[in-house]
Amino acid sequence: MSMHTPLHGAPFAPRSQTPRAPRLRTLIRASMDCAGLPDQEVVVRNVSMHGMGLASHAMTLRRGEEVRLRLRGSHELRALVRWADGDDFGVELVDPLDMTMLGLSETPH
Repeated sequence: MSMHTPLHGAPFAPRSQTPRAPRLRTLIRASMDCAGLPDQEVVVRNVSMHGMGLASHAMTLRRGEEVRLRLRGSHELRALVRWADGDDFGVELVDPLDMTMLGLSETPH
């Protein structure tokens, strides 16, 4: 199987071989841009330190696309789309997420 390289340069295995960190369920509104398109509203459905599950009715994303997310104020995150299925998609974050910045603990519910 081929290896993929996220934005920070470290290779990662295809989704089926990478164990997924526990997620915290959320309903957070955010904005996102991709490939030079204007910002679109997205909903963050779940988070972990290294990834997010999101939904967007305005964008159709493909695996491997780079995106920028803006959460609560001007906090910006860079990420790589790991999977997409219709309006739902998951991203791997370039830098670990500070869960306290979102008012969340790191303990999954």
